[in-house]
Order: sequence, then structure tokens, then C-alpha cells
Amino acid sequence: MTEALVIRLPLSNAADETPQAQWMLVDAQQHRMGAVVTGSLQEAGALAAHRKVFAVVNGAAVLHTEPVLPPLKGGTKLAQVVPFALEDQLATDVDELHFAIGKRSARPGTPIAVVAHRQIQQWLHELQNAGLYPAALYTDTSSVPASHDGITLLLDQGRILMRNRDNEPVSLDISPLDEALRLLLPDSTEIPVTVFVPEAEYDQHQASIDTLRARAPHLQVKLLPEGSLPLFAAQVLQGDNLNLLQGAYEPRRDMRAEFKPWRTAALFVGVLFALHLAVTAMHWWQLRREEKQLDQQITATYMQGIPGATSINPADARHAFESRLIALQTNGVANPLMEGLAALADAINKTPDSHIEDLSYRDNLLNVRMMVSTVDALDQVRKLASAHGLSVEIQSANPRDKQIEGRLQLKSGNAH
Repeated sequence: MTEALVIRLPLSNAADETPQAQWMLVDAQQHRMGAVVTGSLQEAGALAAHRKVFAVVNGAAVLHTEPVLPPLKGGTKLAQVVPFALEDQLATDVDELHFAIGKRSARPGTPIAVVAHRQIQQWLHELQNAGLYPAALYTDTSSVPASHDGITLLLDQGRILMRNRDNEPVSLDISPLDEALRLLLPDSTEIPVTVFVPEAEYDQHQASIDTLRARAPHLQVKLLPEGSLPLFAAQVLQGDNLNLLQGAYEPRRDMRAEFKPWRTAALFVGVLFALHLAVTAMHWWQLRREEKQLDQQITATYMQGIPGATSINPADARHAFESRLIALQTNGVANPLMEGLAALADAINKTPDSHIEDLSYRDNLLNVRMMVSTVDALDQVRKLASAHGLSVEIQSANPRDKQIEGRLQLKSGNAH
């Protein structure tokens, strides 16, 4: 889990006061990060970047109920059945209401939260105007911790909230507190009762709490030094509460917000990829240019090797040259060019540091320009080629790049 921002929306919207929200930060291990802060939603919105936002709203505006629903048939969805199952219990047209469905527990009923579309839209409007896009919206009523074997009460900002394992959450106005407590706990009970009270409100409620001890001997009072929000946050982060954001209100993934932390890295990768494409394109262009030059050299060599031949595709030159050579060998006719090339190849193989730079064949004369290490090496090539029965003449021998550039002319003994 990432860091979280838990916000409690203000309960009052009276015109004579400025409603204040409360919020707290929680790290990835669900540990608090600092104290509870009170202020405007805009101030809280400045902390929302890269954090998951949870909002706690006034449960008095939401009906929590747990009807026992009939079995579903033929693929019918629960969300389609709930509005009609509760229609007789509601004073408002179901089309004006939003129904959120919770997870079933050991009890036979299904947890349902009913809230007016206008109300949930107002909450979301206030949050979004402050740059807050909650992943979940919980009521404070459902965020009161429920005891496995007892009753939990929370006295908070003029209301009393009650949770237990056998019934749905309840919210009542406190005034007067004694009457509200009598409605919730009319008889004496041996069931453990836990009362949470913000420390700032304890003095005004102490007398009523002491009176409650007569009906609930196993009463335990717990003060909340920073108010109710830390208590709500502990329940919210467990993820077991009923989330109001369902159906049409289910949060859409904000791809821009998710991408933002990676924007710099993505930009860097994009630049590297563009550079890679540019380098690859340049390398490809250079290879194409070299290929074109090689094609020209292949064509020129082919035309020199086979005088009178027509222009040919460089890719077919080798095959055409080999075919011509095989034809000559098959006919058994001595070819001056083949004799000269064979003698020259033998001489070069036997003379170290020698290689051909250029050759041409015309009128039964094979002209060769080659590089050798010394003049003696050039003369050795001449002698070795002559040993094949050719007439070999050194045309020139000139120093070049610490080597000797020699020109030879070879003539077959069978040539006329």
C-alpha cells in the first residue's frame, strides 16, 4: 500500500461559520505521519499528490440497513434487486437514491447503505474542487469499531454513533444525551459497553456517561486526545467498511496522476530511444552507401573480367561469372584470361605481403596493379607467374606508403 491521506469532511455547513475538515497522513505500513490537522479541504488537497485518498463523511445522511434478500435467479445482479427490495421502506423515490452494497457476514442480512444522489454528488464536488479524488468514501457511522462481544458507542460533535455485531450501525442526535442513550440502551445489560469520547467533549458528557453505568455495569470509557479521526482511520485502512463509491460513482483510474511520477523516466527513455533510432538510421544510410559502392565495383570487375558482356545486376554477377568459367572449363578451350588469373593467384599466394589493387583484361593482355613489400618481391611474382608458361613483364615499380606499387602485364603463351 502507498501512503494514504484520510480526510473527514466537515459535518456543518452553516452560513455563520466556516466548515473545517480534518485529515491525517498514514505511511505504507499504516503508521501515522504526524498529528491530526484541521483546516480547509484546499489545504488537504495540497497533500494528495502520490497518496491514496480516503474520505469519511457524515453517516447521519446515510441509511444503513441489512435486509434479508431473496435468492437471485437467472444471472440477476444484486444491485438490480436491492432498490426494489427496499422501496417500501423508503420515503424517497429510489431513482433519486444511490445504493451501495457491502460484504455479507455471519448475519443473514446483506449490508446496504442508501444515500441521496444529490448528497453524494455534493461530497464528491467539494472534494474534487480541492483536488481530492477519493479511492473510497466511508460513513463515520460504519467506521466506528465493532466489538466481537459488546457494544461500541462514540459521542462526537453532537451525535452518538453505535456499533455492535448483531445490528447495523446507528446514528442519533445527542440532544438530550440521556434520552439518546436510553433509546439505544433501554434496559440493563451485562454486555460490555465501550464509550469513546473526544477528550475535548468529555466534561460536558461526563454526567450522562456516569448515569449509563447504572444500566451497563461493564462500561469502559476511552478518551480520544485528537478527536475521532484516528479512530475512524484505523477502521478505514483495514478496507472492511462499506464503500459508498460503487456503480456510477466508482473511481476511474487517473492515468495522468499515475503516470506523473514516471514522466521524467519515460521522457529519458524516449530521448534514448529517439537517439537509438537516429544512430540506427545513420548506420543504415552508411551501409546503403557502402553497398552501392560495392555494387559499382562488382559491376566494373565483372565487365573487366568478361569483356563485351552486358551490364548485370550485382547480385547475379557471381553466378554469371561462375557459369561462364564452368562453360569454358567444360569446353576444354584454353582461355588466356583464366590462365593468367590462375598463374597470378599462385604467384601471390607464394609471395608474402602482396595483394592485388586493380586488374584489367583486354586484347589477351592481363594488366595488374599490385602492392608488394619490396622490388625483389615484385620480381618473385613475375618469375612465379612466368613458370606457368606466361610472358610476364614488369611495367613499373614505385614506392608508396612504405611499400612498392608494381604494375605487371601478363600474356598467355597461347594468345595470338
